[in-house]
Amino acid sequence: DFDADGAEGLEYAHSRSAAMAQRGDGSSGSSYTGIEIAPNVFMLDKSMVYDLFGGVKVAAVAGRYDALSYEDASALGKSCAKTNGEVTEDDVREMKDCFDEMKKRDVIDIFLCRDWPAGTLEVHGREIGREAKSASSTGSPVARALALALSPRYHFAGSHPFFFEREPYINAKSDPSSSPWVTRFINLAGCANEDSEKWMHALKIEPGSTIDRALLCKIPPD
Repeated sequence: DFDADGAEGLEYAHSRSAAMAQRGDGSSGSSYTGIEIAPNVFMLDKSMVYDLFGGVKVAAVAGRYDALSYEDASALGKSCAKTNGEVTEDDVREMKDCFDEMKKRDVIDIFLCRDWPAGTLEVHGREIGREAKSASSTGSPVARALALALSPRYHFAGSHPFFFEREPYINAKSDPSSSPWVTRFINLAGCANEDSEKWMHALKIEPGSTIDRALLCKIPPD
């Protein structure tokens, strides 16, 4: 059995990083696929758009949102934010730069971020609990802005200790025709949590960039 949480997992990650360095694999750019911490398990450690799994595009932002740290543009503030695992304006700018470099027909299939986006449940069609309402009202404006800009097909967060899946919605823009496909927002609970809340989610997904636009933009019944 492979113990990815223990010394064996760390040793494996270090060996893979060393192998990548010897091959000259870059730590950035479209060919970068993150750090392999176990066989076929990758940590997406940089804020960028990853081109994975035969064309599936995954946007990832590393770090949690803190309003004071995010607004501190000084070199010391950015350094402290990185040390504390907090997202910075540089992270967001790097993400947007990657997105702007994508081809016109390319689609962000999955957006990964720690924080629940602010206002996710301002408009919804289902009965929701108090925890989800609180998470939406106190969520991250950065995650919200990125979700609006990226219009991902799936948006995953993990800042709250419960599983939640919002009904599909369309990220409204000034030009709705630019990305009329739906987004599915999902919050996953902490890994192996004691409350048995769902913390893994499998997807069978075809790259959105290869799907016929009419099919991609079809509004699902659920």
